Amino acid sequence: MLKLIVWNIARRANAWRCLANSDADIVLLQEAMEPPADVAENLNIDPAPWRAFGRAAIVNLSAAAEVQWHEAKPLAALSREN
Repeated sequence: MLKLIVWNIARRANAWRCLANSDADIVLLQEAMEPPADVAENLNIDPAPWRAFGRAAIVNLSAAAEVQWHEAKPLAALSREN
């Protein structure tokens, strides 16, 4: 069974340290700022660019969950593909 955390971390840098020490497999974040360098080097974070106001982020914390990162596309582009 996979363990999932969904959390609005409201741009708090300390939240990244809590996540790094959790036993979750996948973490879905809202209002995430770039993690501190010492924490980021130990996390598998989706490759989307960081923004000054924060962003949604997906973090893979476990080998139990296989994640394939894909380039983010605007919703308008996705509707044209279907």
